[in-house]
Amino acid sequence: MAMTKAERARMAELETALREALALRWTGPVEKDVQIPASGITTSGFVFNAYNASVSPAWSKTVAHGIGRAQPENGSGASQNGIAMFSTRLLALRGLRHELEREPARRLAAIDAQIEAELDNEVAR
Repeated sequence: MAMTKAERARMAELETALREALALRWTGPVEKDVQIPASGITTSGFVFNAYNASVSPAWSKTVAHGIGRAQPENGSGASQNGIAMFSTRLLALRGLRHELEREPARRLAAIDAQIEAELDNEVAR
């Protein structure tokens, strides 16, 4: 039997609610598994940017690193110091998710502390 327009709309709402409910879970921390390379070696991997929630390929040497698939020939666009990275985009995405889970948890914990303080104040009155 075909669904009515209202039934399809309700089903879409339920799917969105389910997707949001399933997103509220904790994931474990993910360790970077590509270490800062030894002198003379260039490694590649993936890094995340928590500010804009993105994952990018990256490269690293002992004294410099940068975003992109390969080190530029002239060294432009490089930042100082080598960095550890994730070996796969999947690990970087999991690391990004874990990092992004922490900020709202910190904010909610601060609100919970304020609620507890208010409850303590009311009991003391």
